[in-house]
Amino acid sequence: MSVPCTIDAPGRSRGTPPDQRAHRDSIFVEDGKLLARQEYPGKQFVIRVHAPKCAAAATPGSFAHLTCDPERPMRRPLSLMRVDPRAGWIEILYKIVGPGLEALSQQPVGATISVLGPIGKGFVVNPSRPRTLLIGGGVGIPPMVFLAESLKQRQAEARWQPLVLMGSEIEFPFRARPSQIVPHLADALRILRTRHGADGAGWPSMTAVVTGPSRTGDIERILVLGAHGPKRLTVLLLEG
Repeated sequence: MSVPCTIDAPGRSRGTPPDQRAHRDSIFVEDGKLLARQEYPGKQFVIRVHAPKCAAAATPGSFAHLTCDPERPMRRPLSLMRVDPRAGWIEILYKIVGPGLEALSQQPVGATISVLGPIGKGFVVNPSRPRTLLIGGGVGIPPMVFLAESLKQRQAEARWQPLVLMGSEIEFPFRARPSQIVPHLADALRILRTRHGADGAGWPSMTAVVTGPSRTGDIERILVLGAHGPKRLTVLLLEG
């Protein structure tokens, strides 16, 4: 059955009348409440907004359109960095790049912010490939944080092991935890004893000391002999 469209000018259609459109109930407009605002170097801000409908439907990769100020009706699209469906809030990271976001950064805690979202098709991950590599920089940082933290909460479907690589031209807007990278082997062994026990009973089954790019047998405990001496060696130090 075809539904006639409304024409308000020659050759221009206004689409299907609103009362006849099918709605998937996946995007919502709600008056959110600014719960918290934290400023970071480089004119970066992390805001937390109470928007329960958006929080309940959001998936990693979603974004929302926010009003920045009552005097500026045009919304700004911003990626979601974290959500808590139970508490009903969304968290957004943004950097001031114009008067709209400048106005948003000046909104006081408790202010009403109109939220339109969630919008966009979220990331699709494959449980048969749990070792996921997530790469993001600049505006791509928030969705990577959202995806990595959501995978950590989905261990029932797969043993997710996300590796997140992020880059930014300015300081990261996160408070770093104390480093576990130590200068000496004795310091590393001390940490292992504290974490897993001095007798070694609780240590991981695979514990190795990597002394160089070859002759270490650190990969699956297999020693490979052959041509050695790469031109460049890249080492990724993962804390956790």
